[in-house]
Amino acid sequence: MRPGFGPTTPAGPPGKGVKPVAPQFFVDPKKGEVNELKILLKNCLSEKDEKKRRDVVKKVIAFMTLGIDVSRLFTEMCMASATSDMIQKKMIYLYLANYAESNASLAIMAINTYLKDCKAADGKTRGLALRSLCSLRFSGAYEYLQPAILEGMRDLDSYVRKTAIMGCVKVYHMNPSLIRNSNIIDTLYGLIKDPDNQVATNAIIALDEILESEGGIAISQKMIVYLLNKIREFNEWGQTLILELVAKYKPKSENELFDILNLLDLGDLTITSPTQPTQPVAAGGSASFTVEELSPFFELDPERFQSAWTDLPECANVTRSLSSAGAANMQSVEQTFAECRFFCIASGEMENQLKFYFYGRLNATNELIFIEVLVDLGARTIHMLFKAEREDLHGLVKFLETVLRTRLII
Repeated sequence: MRPGFGPTTPAGPPGKGVKPVAPQFFVDPKKGEVNELKILLKNCLSEKDEKKRRDVVKKVIAFMTLGIDVSRLFTEMCMASATSDMIQKKMIYLYLANYAESNASLAIMAINTYLKDCKAADGKTRGLALRSLCSLRFSGAYEYLQPAILEGMRDLDSYVRKTAIMGCVKVYHMNPSLIRNSNIIDTLYGLIKDPDNQVATNAIIALDEILESEGGIAISQKMIVYLLNKIREFNEWGQTLILELVAKYKPKSENELFDILNLLDLGDLTITSPTQPTQPVAAGGSASFTVEELSPFFELDPERFQSAWTDLPECANVTRSLSSAGAANMQSVEQTFAECRFFCIASGEMENQLKFYFYGRLNATNELIFIEVLVDLGARTIHMLFKAEREDLHGLVKFLETVLRTRLII
């Protein structure tokens, strides 16, 4: 024995050695314990004690996670799925999916269990069964998936419809032809008009992913108009998706562009993550109007401004609601107009009102354009008065409104 080290085995009676005791982290089941679980499951099936049955199912899952083969309990677990206890169902579905994918002879029994629960009276049960069915990753399940998904997308419960849509994406990544060679894509387009806005949002996401190789979801004028009319009913994530679709859509005419811009006059809509263009785009009466048509910088004498302001006629009056998502203040308003090449010559603040005077000049004609801006923080409005030599400033006004909206001023 080495000095300073005790015996490697516990002390015992003379002449009798004592075997070292191994650490008891996990105790292997005794021989026949799986058979005992099988008997317990059978007994629980004939009883109405849900708590006792849940405890037995928990033990089966515990054995499975330890790597112990409990596949011989498959029949009993399928029978145990006939319960209203959602906790038990989730554990049983986990068990069925684990062994169904590795054992083809057991797969049909699992699929039949899922399909039976897809017709249950409870919507949560139908949705959970459909989600588990769509998660099976072997070719033998494909023929059962398509009718189950189509039926789920027509279900009266919105949770089941949402689950069916997400199931389409799962199945598409396993077998793209199964989705493309069916009417599932047409059904997804129809679900964009679903009464439940979360279902509509899921449909947009699913179509964009499934049709990624074709450039994403096919966007039409009817779709854009419908979604913009309902945008206030969507949550913030849904609103962002709709605005991304609008940004991708290319109007076919100026009249169509004006219609969309009118619908985009969202007032006090709160949007946290809008799609912002890196450059202000043309959005007025002339589709060719851009910020490049304005002089990048020039100085104007205050006396000349005062004289011209008095002489020039009023060309446009615009009042819009301030966006509740942004914070209109002296700096943000001046900076936004400066990006549009309108420069502040005077400004002031009194109580809940901010007042600005801006000037700009057209490159082509050297015409001056003046704007008086009054921001009423109490009434949550912004009023713009335009003065210029030309009467038609429709294109410029729409251009400025678009920039103010992307900067969350209106």
